[in-house]
Amino acid sequence: MSTYRKSKDSSSSGSVSPPRRVVVRRSGPSNSHRDRSEAVGSSSNRRSTLDDDDTHDPNARSSGSSCGVDAYIPGRLSSSGRYSPGVTIDPTDVDYIQTVYAGQDSRRRREEERRRREREEEERRRREREEQIERERERSRERERERQIEEARRRAEERELERERERERKQRQRDREAAIEESIRKGHDSRRRRQLAQLRREREEREAEERRRLGY
Repeated sequence: MSTYRKSKDSSSSGSVSPPRRVVVRRSGPSNSHRDRSEAVGSSSNRRSTLDDDDTHDPNARSSGSSCGVDAYIPGRLSSSGRYSPGVTIDPTDVDYIQTVYAGQDSRRRREEERRRREREEEERRRREREEQIERERERSRERERERQIEEARRRAEERELERERERERKQRQRDREAAIEESIRKGHDSRRRRQLAQLRREREEREAEERRRLGY
């Protein structure tokens, strides 16, 4: 809105004082932390001092803003003819500081949340890999235990079979010796005696060899 102010003597002369810049404090729930300024003067003079496009640098500040002095953001005139007045900002205003840094805090929180989710996901995948490796190791140990048990059972069966064959062989040997002794008693055959003696020597040699093999 254009605002014109006349000088004290304008009532008599009818002249208009030169354009002046005034700072207007505007209160409200959405702009309580900002000061706005408007240029006072003719529409043509105001338009000549503004950019013709729809954009301006929102980060523009006066040289005194770094020292805590109010910073002025120039207004702009859109291509449709709509004028947005300039804004004077007090950088020491608490509401302004909170508003400015709220967006940065929000972005930082989102980034931290994203990184936290990534860490949790990576930790979950790592635990799953470790659990999978442990399951594989446990299955491997179980297979090894089963193999050892089967091997021990097989060796036991082989030993038992060998003992059974040895018992059968000894029994056949005793049967032969008994038959020869019976034949000698009946016929006093010298050939049978020599055969019996040979069988007994062979039996003693086998028994001695078996004792040496078993270690006693």
